[in-house]
Amino acid sequence: MVQRIRRILNILMAFLLGFALLILQLMFLQLFHIGRYVPKRADLAAAAVEQRMQGVVLDEGRGRILDRFGRPLTGFVSLALAVEPRLAAAWSKQHVQEAENLRKLLGMHRAEWHDLLQETVHITLWRRERRPVALTAEQAKQVEFYGPQAGIYAVPYVRRYVEPFYASQLIGYLSQHPSRAREIYGDEIAAGVLREDLKIGASGLERSFEHVLRSRGTARLGIFTDARNRPLAGLNLRIVNTNSRFYPVRIVTTLDLELQARIEQLLDERGVKRASVVLLDPSTADVLVMANRPSFHPEQIDLEAGYWENASLKQQIPGSIFKIAVAAAALEYGVVSPHERFTCLGEYGKYGFSCWKRGGHGKLTLQEAFAQSCNIAFADIAKRLTPERIRTAAERLGLGRRIGWEGKVRGYAGLFRQFDGEEPGQFFAASPIDEGVLIQSAIGQRDVRLTPLQAANMIVTLLQGGRLSSPRIVREVRFNDGSLMMSFSIQRAGSPPLSKRTAKALLAMMQETVHTGTARMLAGHAWSLAGKTGTAELGRQEQGVHHWFVGYGPVHAPKVAAAVVVYDQPAASRNEAAALFAEVMNIVREHG
Repeated sequence: MVQRIRRILNILMAFLLGFALLILQLMFLQLFHIGRYVPKRADLAAAAVEQRMQGVVLDEGRGRILDRFGRPLTGFVSLALAVEPRLAAAWSKQHVQEAENLRKLLGMHRAEWHDLLQETVHITLWRRERRPVALTAEQAKQVEFYGPQAGIYAVPYVRRYVEPFYASQLIGYLSQHPSRAREIYGDEIAAGVLREDLKIGASGLERSFEHVLRSRGTARLGIFTDARNRPLAGLNLRIVNTNSRFYPVRIVTTLDLELQARIEQLLDERGVKRASVVLLDPSTADVLVMANRPSFHPEQIDLEAGYWENASLKQQIPGSIFKIAVAAAALEYGVVSPHERFTCLGEYGKYGFSCWKRGGHGKLTLQEAFAQSCNIAFADIAKRLTPERIRTAAERLGLGRRIGWEGKVRGYAGLFRQFDGEEPGQFFAASPIDEGVLIQSAIGQRDVRLTPLQAANMIVTLLQGGRLSSPRIVREVRFNDGSLMMSFSIQRAGSPPLSKRTAKALLAMMQETVHTGTARMLAGHAWSLAGKTGTAELGRQEQGVHHWFVGYGPVHAPKVAAAVVVYDQPAASRNEAAALFAEVMNIVREHG
């Protein structure tokens, strides 16, 4: 009997000891080794709430992109209609006429209203084409009037992009890209904090600033439910926000949204099919406007069409605007005297090289040759230079390399570049460089390539007396509470500057181009303007040309430096870029 009791006591003690060890193990895991079994930085309380909550996401929590004045370029807040189908269905049966009046006020089709009430979820949003419909102030007021008794609510909803999608290529878009997500967030995906199918920045600022823009929390509208998915009594519909005082961040760009919008509206009004307009602040090289046509819908991407690419950052044949770099080389290396006169008879005599003006320009100085964009004179100048001298002068103007802001940034491995997909351009692609290659390159043909951003920044360099700057598109990043996360200072290039004398002479040549040269159509503008035209031949005549214009205004107190490109124009047509530049400057003048 005693032995039997002893065995029972031993079994009981072993059971209690095992149970105690299990409790201790659980405590140990929860207090000290939770990271091995639960995703790092996971909030267990939030996870428990998430498990009991049924609802819809109102804000994905991705960082916002703003213009220089704080106006949103992404993350637009509007009121959306949230519906509890079960309650709304019951209310509409009891208040048939009121429900009908509400439906009409909302502009909702009967089928839409019927489908909403048939939803089997606890809460849903009224959507069209998969996107929540924005309510007007009057509609929201009426929804709030009926409120919870009718199972309807006006709730704040954050939509990433809204039409007309200004600066769409610059902003970029989001997409699922598992391999790149693993490359960026490998540790967090492995730990279970993030999923590899999350949407990440695929182009533009969305891509280059992905590391600060990504979501760290969400705002959700939901109902708490029990294990059987039934609403818990006493826990009403509520918004649960897991964002913090730090996130989502605010990226403050240098863009002027109002000016950007007016330039894009101008392009649409004129029916321009393919064009780029870049406006820079001449004192800082900050981007004020970067507009392209065609535009694209950031939620409906056609990768093959390529409209999502930022043409302002893509290298193109520049035509005669490259004569600015050749003239700079001639002045810097003293191969042309101020009063020297060149002779243009219209034909060079070999390589099939000729001037655009049949019969030639006759006798003309360097300034006159620049203003008239004389090919023969610039061929003679190029022969006095070497490719290395042309390259050096061009590089001092910011050509032949990625010119956008780049540097070391906290939290980013390697060299950080603000502009996604910026191309470097080039001068001479082949070697050896014979006379034919040299003179064709001197007029911006052959292998010469520039981006519109480089072209606009070249004008900024001249206006700053030859000092080269790197254009910025982002000025700073701020936390959710407004405190500073990081800033991007104005960046001056370390390379030797162009001489002030040369910069001043080139600006005078650009003024002469408007007074007497190829840009005479701008002479009657309300502002005094200066600039240089360019016509880039694409190959065979039937392929057409690109029209370029680079310039600034007003001459005595410049407000902007500009590059305008109108692509794919008929050969032998008037320079559409110069005409567009005139209208752009009208908008800048009115904008103040």
